Amino acid sequence: EVGQRLRGVGFGRREQLLELVALGEEEKEVWKKGGKELCHEEDFRVRGCAAVVYVYAWVERRNNGRREVDVVGDADAKVVRGLLTVLMRRIRGLTMEEVMELDVDEVFSEAGLTMAVISSTRIAGLRAVLDLIQRQLTTARENMSMEGTVMAVEGAEQHAGREKTMLGSSPSQGAEVWWSQGQGEDIAVLLSGGVDSSVSMRLLREQGYKVQPFYLKVWLQDELAHLGECPWEEDVAYATAVCNQVGLDLEVVPLQEEYWNRVVQYTVDEARSGRTPNPDIMCNSRVKFGVFYDRFGKDFGKIASGHYAQVSFNETYNSVDLLRSVDDWKDQTYFLSHLRQDQVGKALFPVGSFSKQEVRQLAESYQLPNCLRKDSQGICFLGKLRFDSFLEHHLGLHPGPLVEMETGIQVGLHRGYWFYTLGQRKGLGLSGGPWYVSGKNADLNLVYVTRQERNEQEASMYFEVEAVSWIRGIAPTEPERMQMEVKIRHGPAFCKVANMVDDADRPGVWQITLEGGIHGLAPGQFAAFYCGPVCLGSGVIADRGPASVSSLPNITGMSHKRLQAHYLPT
Repeated sequence: EVGQRLRGVGFGRREQLLELVALGEEEKEVWKKGGKELCHEEDFRVRGCAAVVYVYAWVERRNNGRREVDVVGDADAKVVRGLLTVLMRRIRGLTMEEVMELDVDEVFSEAGLTMAVISSTRIAGLRAVLDLIQRQLTTARENMSMEGTVMAVEGAEQHAGREKTMLGSSPSQGAEVWWSQGQGEDIAVLLSGGVDSSVSMRLLREQGYKVQPFYLKVWLQDELAHLGECPWEEDVAYATAVCNQVGLDLEVVPLQEEYWNRVVQYTVDEARSGRTPNPDIMCNSRVKFGVFYDRFGKDFGKIASGHYAQVSFNETYNSVDLLRSVDDWKDQTYFLSHLRQDQVGKALFPVGSFSKQEVRQLAESYQLPNCLRKDSQGICFLGKLRFDSFLEHHLGLHPGPLVEMETGIQVGLHRGYWFYTLGQRKGLGLSGGPWYVSGKNADLNLVYVTRQERNEQEASMYFEVEAVSWIRGIAPTEPERMQMEVKIRHGPAFCKVANMVDDADRPGVWQITLEGGIHGLAPGQFAAFYCGPVCLGSGVIADRGPASVSSLPNITGMSHKRLQAHYLPT
């Protein structure tokens, strides 16, 4: 049946991935309708699998006396859940001897799955699934003296001191399951699979800290896998290898649902409204030092990451300050600027006092498995997926006029206003440039362009920020405001603040006046504020001042030149 379904959709990667997702959802729905819950107990978790997978098998005696295997399982990734469903449906109804002879490659070959879908990492993970099932059945065989259903709980009795609870409505009614009670370590290290976080972990070990490495799964759900290659499997493999090198166990924490609700949905909503989101800032404040902090913070003295930043206790304010890295080009305090005081007080950034070159040298001296790996350049949850493809998947295409700011003349068509941000130069498809995006009107689906972006008189001298979060929990003092600088994007460039005023009529809104103009201010972007090396906090750009939507021109005509032939209507 499974083979017929998968072959029925053809051999295209996209079609097979979507069918696997559907299979996995059907399997989960069957158990829900039956009033049953899958057991997510550590004894049933598959080791050596990049996704978080739970599986358990048992043997049932049929009326004809035949003993048949049944199996249930679950995974936190939708495509992996679909692959698991294929394997489980192949196993159900077989004898133990037949299951022992199964080969994963043959199972998926029979199902008609192509290698474009079954990567080597997934095959290795599914071999680990089958291996656990076979070991569970071996344990069940030893208990065959029991009548009826026999539940295989591998190694449960070895876990002394754990609380016993009943499985309840599981297939094996009344079987015992053992639930573990975790114990915290001194330092939780957030590993990404990259060089910076790996070196951070080694530095902490050298300093005598007891560390527990974690990998946070915050990549997109697998229904988007057909849009691009997400490197999460490679990330987990590198992180695991780094841990194995020093005898540590990597704990994978699935946070896709939380990430979707707190970061991805925000990104989609902001883009739909015509604003420019910053998912990386939200990831740090809401997930890495948010959900993870809330869930595990009490068990650890500090939470360390590979960010290029520093922290220091400030006796004057009795608080912890967030300081810029010694490497101005790699400094990542901009992405951490929306953290609260309790989050910064719990944070540790071991590589913040090193330059990138020094970190690379440390990685080589440690002989890290990933020492030659390139730095990630994309948005954290997208991997290698293009941001435009992500937006198109969620928001679609919505063509509209590209309008010259100065004349109101339409010079082309855009694909949808959410694909463009102020100051953008690439991807406009216009000749006679360079052209820059200078404004948007989401209500009318207009995108404005100009050739004058580099003209100083077009630079913004004033803007407003909302949702301001000051890391110390209090607004900057007057002396600090006199030395204030601001940056609106990652990088070493700052702009001097001439004046900043707290709007008494609008709590949380600050009016910012600059000494020199700044290009590319876009609503939705974050503006981070600094006093010397200290990052004081950040807010969301809410108003571009004089260049408001009401001041943008209406369309006055159509250009006679075919400036964008591939978009202009015939």
